[in-house]
Amino acid sequence: METCFLDGPALAERLRPLAERCDGLDVAMAYVKERGLETLLCGVNPLIQRGGYLHVVFGLAERLGITDWKAAERLLKLSNEHANVVVKKLNNGGFHPKLLIFHGSPSFLVVGSANLTGAAQSTNAEANLLVEEPSDELMDGAKDFFDRYFASAPRLERAHVEAYKARARNTGMPAGPKGSREDRLPLPSRSPAELERLPAGARIWKIAPGKDAKEWPAWVRQIGEDGEGFVAMGWNEVGSLDDFATKGDLRRKVAEAAEQVWNKTWPRKTNVKYATDQLWDFRNEPREGDLFIVYSECRVFGIAEITGASEYRYRPGSDTSYHQITVRYRRHWKRPGRADEEVIATLGKQGTLMQVGKPSFFEYLISTLPQADTRRTLLRKT
Repeated sequence: METCFLDGPALAERLRPLAERCDGLDVAMAYVKERGLETLLCGVNPLIQRGGYLHVVFGLAERLGITDWKAAERLLKLSNEHANVVVKKLNNGGFHPKLLIFHGSPSFLVVGSANLTGAAQSTNAEANLLVEEPSDELMDGAKDFFDRYFASAPRLERAHVEAYKARARNTGMPAGPKGSREDRLPLPSRSPAELERLPAGARIWKIAPGKDAKEWPAWVRQIGEDGEGFVAMGWNEVGSLDDFATKGDLRRKVAEAAEQVWNKTWPRKTNVKYATDQLWDFRNEPREGDLFIVYSECRVFGIAEITGASEYRYRPGSDTSYHQITVRYRRHWKRPGRADEEVIATLGKQGTLMQVGKPSFFEYLISTLPQADTRRTLLRKT
C-alpha cells in the first residue's frame, strides 16, 4: 500500500488517468460543479465506452444550493444514455463526503477535502490522500461507507433537477422553501459504540423550555462541561411536588392556586386538569434512561438523558423555572435552526410535556440534527 498527499491541482491532474485505467468508479461527493465534473468526465468517458461502470451519489441539498444545477443536468443525461452509469442524489445538507474509489488492478482510493468543483481543483486550499492498493480493511471500510449511502439515496430523476433548477432561477440560489423535506441520511452502522441510540426500554419526552422558549437562555447557561444540567417546569405556586402523595391531592392544590393566583394574573383561565397532569407526569413518570427532547417554536434546543444521578428539585424564586429534574445533555444548541416537517409533526407545536410514542423517531431525529454547539462527543455505548 502506497500513499501520497495531493493538493487540489495535483488531484485534478490524477483524476483523468485514474478513471481511464480503472474497471469501475464509485463517487460519493457533497458538491458538484460544472468545471470540476468536467475534469473527472474526461477520464470517465473512456471507462464507460469500454463497459466499465460509474456509480455516483452526490449532494443536491436544496437549502444550501451549492451544487450547480447544470452539473446535475449533465449527470442525469449521462445516466439516461448509459446503462452502466447510475447516479443518485441526497437532498440533505449533512451529506459531506469527498470519496472516490477506483476499482481495478491496481485499485486506488481518494479521500480528502476536495469536492468536484473548479475552485477545489485550482484556487482552494485542499488536502487529499491518494492510496494505491489499499489494505483489505481500508478498502472494505470505504466500500461499506459508499454502499450504505448509495443504497439509501433516491435515483436522480428529471423532476429533481427541474425543481432544483427552478429555485435557482427564481431566487438566485436553489435553497428549498420553508419546510421542504430532505432525504434521510442512514445512520452510521459499523460500530454500535459510535452510534447515539435510544437505550433499550427507554421512553422519549418532549419538554418545552417555557413559552416561546423564553427559559432556554437560563437553562443553557447552567449546562456544565460534562453535560450536566436540568429540565424544568413552572406552576411554582403549588410548592414541592414531593408533598403530594396522590394525584387528587395535587389537583386540589392546582385548583386553589388557579383560583387565588393564576386566573387573576394570567390572560387565560387555567386548565386545572391539564396543569395537574403535566406536573404529576413530570414528577412521577420519567425514569432512568429516558430522554428529554427540549423543543419549542419548531426548534430542537437539546437532547438530555435521565441518569442514575438525576433527581427532582424544587427551586422557588430562582430564574431557572421551579420544578427541576437534573439530567445529562447529550447535545444542545444555543440558537438552533428550524426542525424539519416530520420532527415538527411528531413533536407538535404546543404543550409543555408530552411522551413521544414512536421509538423509531429518535434515530430519525438524530439524523436531521447538526453537530452540537459543544465539541464533546456524547455517544452512548451499548
